[in-house]
Amino acid sequence: MIALILLKRILVSILLAWIGIWVLRNTAKLLSWVGDSELFENFLGNGGTITMWKLIGIGLVVLAILVFGGTFSFAGL
Repeated sequence: MIALILLKRILVSILLAWIGIWVLRNTAKLLSWVGDSELFENFLGNGGTITMWKLIGIGLVVLAILVFGGTFSFAGL
């Protein structure tokens, strides 16, 4: 049972880290697919949408570290 929880924790953290790094490396491609967000451009100024995507990528990597470290429990899964 504990091994299954650890395996889930490792797999989820690898997936989250991979998605976060992909978002950080391919922000321009992602921006061309989705387009600019008027809300973030007005709120953060010029380049606000790029900043938003970079923060999302960093947040996913941090979340992956927290999941791997055991901050979130997967006992219910």
